[in-house]
Amino acid sequence: MMCNFLMFAASDRLLNVLKPTLFAKLPSKFVWYMFSISLTLSLLIALPFLLMSQIFNDKGKLNCWISAENSYILFYEALFTNIAPVQLTLAFACNFFFHKRMLKQGRVDNVIKGSQQIDKEQFRVSKFLVVISFTFTLFSIPQTTFYLMNTAITIGLVDGNAELFRTLMDIIWTVYLSRSVVDSVVCSIYFKPLRNVHVTAFKNLVGLIKRS
Repeated sequence: MMCNFLMFAASDRLLNVLKPTLFAKLPSKFVWYMFSISLTLSLLIALPFLLMSQIFNDKGKLNCWISAENSYILFYEALFTNIAPVQLTLAFACNFFFHKRMLKQGRVDNVIKGSQQIDKEQFRVSKFLVVISFTFTLFSIPQTTFYLMNTAITIGLVDGNAELFRTLMDIIWTVYLSRSVVDSVVCSIYFKPLRNVHVTAFKNLVGLIKRS
């Protein structure tokens, strides 16, 4: 669901600069329409996987997963619902072209000047969105690749070590979930107030260590 929100938010920004006249005429509730569409799309994307899932007994434990005859749905799950590389890649592409369009428009309008801090801040935020969406995509593609390979080996399409790819997949997934640390570092680079908070916290930590 989060990946779909990111994709819709990025596409909204891109269309805003590509079709400014159209966006100026949109109602104030447009953002709620986009939110509803994104939520509905998330539910529809997850529906095939949900319908093919079954509850079965495995060594006395109840599990809910895909049966062997429906294993091919795991390819769909890897691309659209697990870590959603398709949506994340589209979000990165939209943010990238949005940033390029802003740079082009800025050069044409001659707005990138030292005295125009507001415009410079807008470009900084735009660059930040590109970097953040790139880190999402950077983690999602290898994890999805390992997921697809593990699935292909498990259902017998190719030969290989399924356990190896499952381990690699889990490692990347763990790193992906820990990427909030990367976000924090990137935010510190692009946003001075947050950077000051981190510097102050680091100095206080060093002070506590020295006193102890």
